[in-house]
Amino acid sequence: AKHANGGHSWGVNEETGKIVDIKEYGLYESASVKIQILRTPVDAARMLLRVDDVIQATQTERDC
Repeated sequence: AKHANGGHSWGVNEETGKIVDIKEYGLYESASVKIQILRTPVDAARMLLRVDDVIQATQTERDC
């Protein structure tokens, strides 16, 4: 409701569960930024595992 009324700096304090002005806490990152920060290394690890699978499959085909 605070965002609908033009208050774009409101968020939830994870410790208390209360709605607070995040600028008072010195926070300027949204949850979407934090989620992307966590997703990026996971995506990189998945990519490396896929490449590793392709290399192993190629080596297996050569051995046959």
